[in-house]
Amino acid sequence: MNYEALITEYRFRILINQLKIAIKLMSSIKRKYSIVLLILAFTLLAPHVRAENYTQEDLTFNIYPDGYVSVIYTVKVDPTVESINLTLFGSDFQYLIVEDQDGLPLDFSLKDGTVTIFSLGAILVRVSYETFDLTNKSYNIWTFYVYTPIPASILLPENSTVVDLNVLPTSIESLNGHPLITMPSGSIRISYILSVIGSKENASTAIKDAEQTIISLKEKGINLVQAETTLQLAKDAYSERMYVEAERLANLAKSQAAESYQRAVSAQREIDTASEMIETARSEGRLSGLDEAEALLNKALEAMSSKDYASSESYALQAQNAAAKAKLPTSIPIIPVVIIGLSIVAALTLILWRRRHPKPSTLREEKRPDLAEPKGQVDLNLIFEQKKNLRLEEKEVLKFLAESDGEAFASDIREHFDIPKTSAWRLIRRLQKEGIVEVRNVGGQNLIRIKAKYRVP
Repeated sequence: MNYEALITEYRFRILINQLKIAIKLMSSIKRKYSIVLLILAFTLLAPHVRAENYTQEDLTFNIYPDGYVSVIYTVKVDPTVESINLTLFGSDFQYLIVEDQDGLPLDFSLKDGTVTIFSLGAILVRVSYETFDLTNKSYNIWTFYVYTPIPASILLPENSTVVDLNVLPTSIESLNGHPLITMPSGSIRISYILSVIGSKENASTAIKDAEQTIISLKEKGINLVQAETTLQLAKDAYSERMYVEAERLANLAKSQAAESYQRAVSAQREIDTASEMIETARSEGRLSGLDEAEALLNKALEAMSSKDYASSESYALQAQNAAAKAKLPTSIPIIPVVIIGLSIVAALTLILWRRRHPKPSTLREEKRPDLAEPKGQVDLNLIFEQKKNLRLEEKEVLKFLAESDGEAFASDIREHFDIPKTSAWRLIRRLQKEGIVEVRNVGGQNLIRIKAKYRVP
C-alpha cells in the first residue's frame, strides 16, 4: 500500500473543504471584501498544495572499476506542482542531468546536496549524475555505502566478487557479467573485490607480443616512450596477478607503438612532399616566398630529428603551402626590404609568443609570487608507506611529479600518460583527496604540486 499517496489524497480533500468554507464566508460579507478574502485563502492554502512533492519510483547505482558511481534517480511528480526539492546521494555531483518523462531537460538549481527541480507540467523526473563519494578502498577491498529511502539496485563492476553485506538482499542476479544486487531501503553497505579472473597465458602472450613490437620499431628509430611506459604498467599488473588488466595494457602498448610508427611515417611523407614542391618551385624560377617554405621545412626536419612527429608534420604541411604560393620575383629590387620586414615581424612574433607562453617558472614568479620554488626532494617511499591503498596509475603520476621536481601542470600529466582530460582530472582529484598533492592556478593553468610534508631536505 502506498501510504504517501493516501496522505496526499487526504491533504487534497482537506484543501477542497477549506476552500468551500471560504466561499460560503465570502457570500455572507460585502462584495468588496470577497476578492481580498479569496486571495488570502489561496495564499494560506498554497503551501499545502506544494507539500504534495513527489513519489520515489526507482533508484539505481552503477559502480565503475575506478570507484566512481553513476546514480539514476526516478521520481513521480504532480504536473501541477511548480517545483520539487530532491536530496541527492553523495556530496560531489558531476555531469548532473535532469529530464522529464520524454527525455526533455528540466531547469534546476543545486545547493548543499539538494537539487530544486522546476517540474511544472512533468509527470516523471529522472536525475542522473556521477559521484566518487559513495565508495572507498582499503587494500584490495572496495566498500560501497549509502542510505536510501526506497529499495535500490546496485550494479557492481564486471566479474567482481561480493565479500560482505550489511543486510540480506532482496535479490542477486548477473547482468552481462556484472553482479546486480537489489537491496531494501535504509542503510546499504556492500564490500567487494575486483576480479583477477583472466588467462595468465593470454596476458603473458600479449606482453611478449607488445615487447617484440616495441623492440622492432625502436630499431627503426621511432620514439616509443609512451608505449614503453604502458608496457611497464602491464608488467606491473601481471606481477600482481591482475591478468585481465595486464592483457589490456599490453594490447594498448602495442597499439600505441603502432600509432607512433604511423605518425612518424606520415610526417616523413609530408617532409618528402614539401622538399619536392620546393625543388619544383626553384626549377620554375618561383623564388619569391620560397625562403619561408625552406625555413618551415628546416623546422620540420628539426622536429623530426627530435622525434616530435606531430610538430614535424605540421611544419611540413605549412612548407608545402608556402612553396605552392611562391611566385616569380618582380623587377623592383624590394628583396632587402622584404627581408627586413620579415625579420621585424618574426622578432615581434617571438616577443608576443614568449609573453603569451612564458615558462612555468616565469608564470610562478609573475602570476603568483607566493609560489616560491619548493625545497627538498620528494620522498616517494614515505608516500607509499603512508598511502598503501594507492593505485598503479596514481603511483606512476607521483613518480612523474617526483622526476619533475615535485610539480607539473595538469596538461603535462595528460600528455605524458596520453589519457583523456576527465580521467586525468579524476586521478588528480583522488590524489588531492588523499592529501598528497595541492592544486594551484598559475597563469590560467592548473599546477599540481606534491605537498611539502612529503619532501626531505
